[in-house]
Amino acid sequence: MQLALYTPETSTWYALLNKAQAESRCYFNAEVESYLVYVLSYMSSEDALTPGYSGEHAGTIAQSSKERRLSKVRKIGEQCLVITGLCPDHANRTGIPLLYMMEKGRNAFIELADSLPDEDVYTYISEHFVEVIDVLQKISDLCGDGYSIDLIQACELWQETGSRYGWAVIQNNLGAFPTATASELQH
Repeated sequence: MQLALYTPETSTWYALLNKAQAESRCYFNAEVESYLVYVLSYMSSEDALTPGYSGEHAGTIAQSSKERRLSKVRKIGEQCLVITGLCPDHANRTGIPLLYMMEKGRNAFIELADSLPDEDVYTYISEHFVEVIDVLQKISDLCGDGYSIDLIQACELWQETGSRYGWAVIQNNLGAFPTATASELQH
């Protein structure tokens, strides 16, 4: 696994990640931080917004060697992580639902965690995928001029995944606290 070296670029990502964690009240250990900074650094330096998952890729992944397959799965997971976290509007422009991309990203990290049990960072991200996305969306907010998702996406994220970020967007935009949908209420 690659760890981020301390360079001017990574120091910027570390600063943004630390600020987003503080504002989100969701903190990662040093290994997860280092991995996220590594992913953010290299994804920002290449064309990371090219969708990495499609039906045609799935067949190719299954047929390749284990190392090559895991490398492709890791790239898919990292692309989904960055797109859903930092650039959710990109998913909208490509017509891929944000929740679908989150599911594919989480599944990629689950596969990595299962295949590489000694790599704790994959296990952590697979188990805390929504929290990681919440922090990355907070980074997007810090770098932009508003929330990285709209109210409809915020409602979907909160209702489907329990996203604290989605809940905060709803609460801050409407001045109201979201409630459970009728189908979730117990009578």
